[in-house]
Amino acid sequence: MENLQRNIASYYRSKDPIRNLKIRVTLKKVTAASVVPTFAHENKKPSDQIEMQTIKKEDEKTENKAEECVIGWQEKLYCKRETDYYADSENCNSVLDHLYHKEVLSVRNSRTNKRLFSYVDHDNFADDENNDDDETIYVTPVAKRISNLRRRRLANKSMGDRADKDGNKVALQFKNPISDDSSRTLSKLIVPEQSMFIMADLSNDDREPTKEDEYVLCSVTINSNGLISIKPDFNTSNSSYRIVTKSEYQEVYEYRLEHCSKPMSKVEEDREKKALKELYQRHGAYQASLIGTEFATPPPSGTLRVNIFGEINMAKNFEYNDIYIHYCLYLTTEWKTRDSDVIAGFTQISKCKGDKEKTAHFGHPFEFEITYEKANFNQVGVSEWPQLFIEVVSCDSWQRYRIEGYGYTLIPQAPGMHKIEIQTWRPVAPDLVSEMRRFFIGGAPELNDITYVSHPAGSDGPCLSKYGLKTASSGSVTVKMNVLQQSQFFVDKTKSRKKVGTLLDKLGGEETQAALAKVIDAFQKARNRLKAARGELDGIY
Repeated sequence: MENLQRNIASYYRSKDPIRNLKIRVTLKKVTAASVVPTFAHENKKPSDQIEMQTIKKEDEKTENKAEECVIGWQEKLYCKRETDYYADSENCNSVLDHLYHKEVLSVRNSRTNKRLFSYVDHDNFADDENNDDDETIYVTPVAKRISNLRRRRLANKSMGDRADKDGNKVALQFKNPISDDSSRTLSKLIVPEQSMFIMADLSNDDREPTKEDEYVLCSVTINSNGLISIKPDFNTSNSSYRIVTKSEYQEVYEYRLEHCSKPMSKVEEDREKKALKELYQRHGAYQASLIGTEFATPPPSGTLRVNIFGEINMAKNFEYNDIYIHYCLYLTTEWKTRDSDVIAGFTQISKCKGDKEKTAHFGHPFEFEITYEKANFNQVGVSEWPQLFIEVVSCDSWQRYRIEGYGYTLIPQAPGMHKIEIQTWRPVAPDLVSEMRRFFIGGAPELNDITYVSHPAGSDGPCLSKYGLKTASSGSVTVKMNVLQQSQFFVDKTKSRKKVGTLLDKLGGEETQAALAKVIDAFQKARNRLKAARGELDGIY
């Protein structure tokens, strides 16, 4: 029969309470490692005339009889040494000792276990055979102080004076030092776990049992995370665990551990599943009530959702004071917004301050949520990115309204925080009468379609001409935007871990932006060359 290793632990998890755990232990004495037969002679005879029938052997039926016991979680079974110790009331000092004293008196005469017993979590016991923490684990100073603090709380011993006659502080000392077993047990209290030990008293009948005769058969530990540790594991084959005593006889014992918890019936299992389902549903409803219902679900595949949280910060360098701004978001047919969302608005009237730069502060927030939906956006791309148009209007105390400027900006294509300064212009009438009318009674030329500032809606021709429109430069408006983008594309990119480009590459916006940047760069270079050429001509003439 194969001998199993006793120093290997197994770990389990169970949804059932740990109090339902039952372990069946079977202990059996095999033989002694050194068999020394005893001879008893009725009459002294020579050694060569000893008869075999006069050899007195121990009763094998009595010695080899197996002892079996079923032990539950934190079930206390007393050995002979504990029974004799707790039977005397003078040995009882704590509340737990008095409780054990009452239990021992009640079960002393009806005790069925002979060698098998147990230590529960409240007992002062530490496994010395499997405890090698002193050599392998470094104990920090904080852990030592916590252990000493718990020792002072639990030892319940009288301490020396805190100060001498002169008032000098002295170190606290225990008059009755705590035992080594207690110190090891108290050091383990730092770990949030509960444990119990199934023991065996393997002492001989010819002398009183001691702690050296007690051997650990199995240790069961459960921590705060519900992880159950059983060392050694349950026997699954015909093999047994073996123990050799340290006495002079070196007796050999074998034992088996079996899991014998009562299985659940079909009705109880269905009832538990139903209760757990209701519990999870209530917990989910409770979490949903904490989160609320205002959070939107992620957009479906092939859809881009853009959230814009912006602020019209300030405006400066406009001609008249007391200005306000009219803003609106322009979307093409591929872009959609919620029915309840407002994509246009007005700021409050702000008075300009400052001599050199007339600055009007607004701090007006706005928020847009737009989605891009197109079946073939992977091939076609975004036809046109959304634009924010602004119209700056002044209004004085005589209720004279004047158009101060028009401007626009593209919604940033990259997510994050953006600060944009929008330069504006206003239409100018060709005659002097219109300017006088603007000064005295208000009113000025204005645009019927605000999209004319950028690319007029409906102008699909190959050439865009604004020839004949006279304009004058005006002030600038500062806008801050925080852009958030949400799409299933980001999830697919994370899962695939492939370099498939950015989302804007898929939507076509990045390529459009890059082409536009190249055109603007080429225009700036040509303009600089033209200025340099004019400077050379002025120098010649």
